[in-house]
Amino acid sequence: MALANLQHWLKRGARNPLAHRQLLIINGDPCWVEEHTSAALSTLDDHSNIGWLGTLYAPVAVATHRPQTLYKQVLGQEFDIAVYNAYDGLRPNALLALAGTVKAGGTLVVLAPLVNEWPLHASVCQPHFLSYGWQLSQSEFTARLVSMWSSDERVAWYSPLVTTLPVTNAVASPPTTDSRFKTIEQQQVYQQVLAQLAAGQGLAVITAARGRGKSSLLALLAAHWQAQGKSVWLTSPVQQTQTVFFSVLTHQQGIIGTSRKALPEVVWKATDNPELVQQPPDILLIDEAAALPLPVLQKLVEHNPSCVLSTTIMGFEGSGLGFEQRFLKPRLAQGTAQHYSLPTPLRWFDNDPLETILNASLLNIRPGEARVKIANSLVFSQVKQLDENHRHALFTLLSQAHYQTTPDDYMRLLDAPDGVVAMLFQHSNLVAAAAINYEGGAQLTPLAEQVATGARRVSGHLSAQSIASFSASPRAATQQYWRISRIAVDTAYRRQGFASSLLLEIKQRATSADVDWLTTSFGYTDELMQFWHSNDFVQVKQGNRADKASGKVSAQAVFAVSGPAVTLLPTYQMLYAIDSSYPTAFPFPLSALDSAVKQSLWHRISAYLQGYRSRQLVGGAVAVALSAIPSDKLRHLPMTTALYAGQARQPRPNENILIRQFNLTGKQALETALLKELQSISSLLEAALVVEPCSS
Repeated sequence: MALANLQHWLKRGARNPLAHRQLLIINGDPCWVEEHTSAALSTLDDHSNIGWLGTLYAPVAVATHRPQTLYKQVLGQEFDIAVYNAYDGLRPNALLALAGTVKAGGTLVVLAPLVNEWPLHASVCQPHFLSYGWQLSQSEFTARLVSMWSSDERVAWYSPLVTTLPVTNAVASPPTTDSRFKTIEQQQVYQQVLAQLAAGQGLAVITAARGRGKSSLLALLAAHWQAQGKSVWLTSPVQQTQTVFFSVLTHQQGIIGTSRKALPEVVWKATDNPELVQQPPDILLIDEAAALPLPVLQKLVEHNPSCVLSTTIMGFEGSGLGFEQRFLKPRLAQGTAQHYSLPTPLRWFDNDPLETILNASLLNIRPGEARVKIANSLVFSQVKQLDENHRHALFTLLSQAHYQTTPDDYMRLLDAPDGVVAMLFQHSNLVAAAAINYEGGAQLTPLAEQVATGARRVSGHLSAQSIASFSASPRAATQQYWRISRIAVDTAYRRQGFASSLLLEIKQRATSADVDWLTTSFGYTDELMQFWHSNDFVQVKQGNRADKASGKVSAQAVFAVSGPAVTLLPTYQMLYAIDSSYPTAFPFPLSALDSAVKQSLWHRISAYLQGYRSRQLVGGAVAVALSAIPSDKLRHLPMTTALYAGQARQPRPNENILIRQFNLTGKQALETALLKELQSISSLLEAALVVEPCSS
């Protein structure tokens, strides 16, 4: 009887055009869940469209199936039933993305263990973000999720223990005056954007939650401009998400009677297509703009005078708040952009229970200020030990301060056993916060040698592994690190010293806990580096390539807490000086280097010669060693000589030039040849760094 009731309930959307989307949890042991899910879905008619993330049950016929890691490939599609197999793990980003594909009257089905077992299940206690050597016995994030869903009467449950199948219905929306539009707001924004661009007022930004008709609105605008003979291009992070756009566009072209052969075709272009900058169209449409790296977005807008942006403000992408703070608000203040919003859902009904339930449980969105009253000025704790108000205030602050903060990040903050937060309060209000990860120590001791050479890389322990590789020292892997992964200050309290006050508190805590190092990594800017320098952090590493999200190269800075760390710091500073000067300046003379520095340089080279690390991770070590070897002993090494010799007088040759000069097939062939040459002088390289060369 229960199964029959479930089968009937799943078809409610076909019977009632005002049926809301709903959340259904099918939970029990894996075999029971598979049997009953397959039976329930098998009775749906052939027109029912099913999407599935995670392990697929064999008897079920689905339109789209992807593993959880490829969840973005379901975007742009629409399903009557969307199934998320939580036995494969709980990834909030993936679950939210899948929820956005469920049509009005449809159902999001989550397959999971029983309520009391789920927070303890391996699927959530062995998450992808768990750092090596750490154990998670219970997922606080999952326990919170289960508690919220269990207390919400709108959630449907089907298990061996209980069957609850509530039905919620919507109120019909008033019709629009134009059949092309499904909401009044969509029609109004359409008219306003046309007027803005016709007046030559450049940049239009349309923001909304998922399912508000942003893609269909872009398609209607594109059809209008195409009919006027204008070239219109669309770009977005993923082409597969544009199914709705091109479906609406094709339909509208048929209504208008546009002869596509006589007019410029509306086409999708990848965001890195040089034509977008070199030969821009009359009008560029950018969908899901907040999901693009900020430098990419800025470049596109700069080179396209007539541009319409569409984006989700808060969702699985996690970049909406950063987009608002760092891209949209400055342009609105300057008067260089117009902002439009679409508050009413289009693909489902207003007050949709599925959306509100997931927003509250996965995005931690609640109305009102993200403020919390507290008696203490400093809270230093794991996030799971905080009450709900503190958690909300913390996550809101971190989200506003960083360009990309996803729901997955919230789960990591709540569940990661190697993480804590420091929260600073002023007049009982949260003004600054930092997220800290414990790294190195006993967890890495068994792998210290492999980590130092580069032979092994494990999950987590980012600073410990980075410093151990940089110094080529097993000892570095076993020291205790506190990595400050995020630090944020409320906008109303910035530039008043609160971040520095918070760092001072963290330093004192680290000293009491016998920590060796405080570390941080960030996208380099002079302003940020000055902040860390002013708090006695010293830069020891800098990346070579810009981060896609920030557009900045990464920098790593450290603060020596313990006595052994203070002793090691000069060595790290000299290694950084060598690496940052290479290859534009002549290598440091050996006479300027102490034995600890030379030992690290040789260990880097040795690991490279044994195939444990790439030449790029050797830094300036080879150049320093070669500078001490007589040139007559290098004559039989043409590629090594060409790449490393004469750096005081000329820049390093481009690798592509060397490939052509030596008639090689590519960069891999060049690296293979260089490795072979350097292996042939291994003893000379070692002698140059381990034993002082004799003066001639």
